[in-house]
Amino acid sequence: LKNRTNSSFRLWGDALAKYNAISQNLETNARQNKAEIEEAFATTRKNFDKSLLTQSLVTIFFVLLIVSLSIYLTQNLSNTVSKVVKWTRDFSQGKQDLQIKIKSSDEIGELAHAIREMMDKIRISKDKIESQNWLKTGLTGLNDKMRGDQDQATLAKNTITFLCEYLNAQIGCLYLNGVAESFRLIGSYAFTKHKDLPGEYKPGEGIIGQAVLQKKTIVVSDIPYDYIRINYGIGEMTPRHLIAIPFIYAGKVSGVIELGSFHKFTNLEMDFLRQAIESIAINFNSAQSRFKLRKLLARRSDERRVGKECRSRWSP
Repeated sequence: LKNRTNSSFRLWGDALAKYNAISQNLETNARQNKAEIEEAFATTRKNFDKSLLTQSLVTIFFVLLIVSLSIYLTQNLSNTVSKVVKWTRDFSQGKQDLQIKIKSSDEIGELAHAIREMMDKIRISKDKIESQNWLKTGLTGLNDKMRGDQDQATLAKNTITFLCEYLNAQIGCLYLNGVAESFRLIGSYAFTKHKDLPGEYKPGEGIIGQAVLQKKTIVVSDIPYDYIRINYGIGEMTPRHLIAIPFIYAGKVSGVIELGSFHKFTNLEMDFLRQAIESIAINFNSAQSRFKLRKLLARRSDERRVGKECRSRWSP
């Protein structure tokens, strides 16, 4: 019995030792697992904090970017609209040389482009209207100067003076067809006759005679110094540009107008001369007809007077 009891105690002691060993192992493993879990949790928490910080930074960056773009676009839009409004206001106040430069390709850019096209069309239309008004004013003024019962010399003086002043030409001469197809100087503006220059031209002689021969306008630049000179109080100067325009009535050249200027004649000025020359031809033909009629009436009056004197002398 004693042996059995000792054997039981030994078994119990062995079991208790094994239990204690197992318990120690379990506690050790538990502590290790807890440490690993805590470490893993700390790592996860740390990674989560980093991810949250990164996400927050990215969110803040995009918010700042959107706000900056919004401010920039708003300012750019405001500046563009302000420029368009200013250009439109300046244009309406008469500033015609404006240049709209909008680089934007959005709706505002399209609006600015449309306004620019509208301004260009208005500018072109305004220029046309001003040109037509200038032509009409000049033609009306010229007709007023030629109106009335004027002899050829007076008519020539009034005509060439008006043309030079209206076209800002510094010198002018007017030649009329006289005897034997010879075109004689009858009226001038700021012109002094020189002994080297003839007072009349036949067809084909000089620029005047060439304009008569060809029956068309002749324009010359770089005039020779000794051809024609403008008389000033302090001396004489040579014009840079010269134009000779024949005026024709019933297919025959009645005369030639010669204008000299320091500036080149513009297309508008040439158009004015083309329109005016027909009226000039008609008025000079009328003046010539009146001159012939007066001459005829004077001759008949002289014939009647002579006849009356003869009859009274030979009557009983």
